[in-house]
Amino acid sequence: MNIPSMVSMSASFVDVNIIPAHNQHSWIVPTNTVLSVTQLTPSECAKKLQGKGNHMVLFNPSKESASFYELELGLPAGNSVSILCADKPDAMRVRISQLKDVEKGEAEKNELHNYQLVSFGEQILQVPSFSQLGIEPE
Repeated sequence: MNIPSMVSMSASFVDVNIIPAHNQHSWIVPTNTVLSVTQLTPSECAKKLQGKGNHMVLFNPSKESASFYELELGLPAGNSVSILCADKPDAMRVRISQLKDVEKGEAEKNELHNYQLVSFGEQILQVPSFSQLGIEPE
């Protein structure tokens, strides 16, 4: 399944979530791929990290935070992955023309989950590779 088929568009706008990430570009994903968002206390986050499961950590584990967020990212009729981040993701509607492709540098070419870089205003964001995250339709 390709990105355009996962995107919910209204006229020339797209609904997205921007997920903060540590030591990499923040992620931008279509809102309809965020199945749930749960706020976690530090102890709940620690339990998630110690437990078994398909978790992807997008924060600095040594940084103290009052709360964390767990996003279930996936497709309604497919697999999903749990994303843990320290800051609340931003949900917004953006004009498609505001998202411009950016050429990957050498560092970004080696990032496993990086599908495409885009600029949005002054920010460089990455569109994660859903297939490399294990998110595939069943």
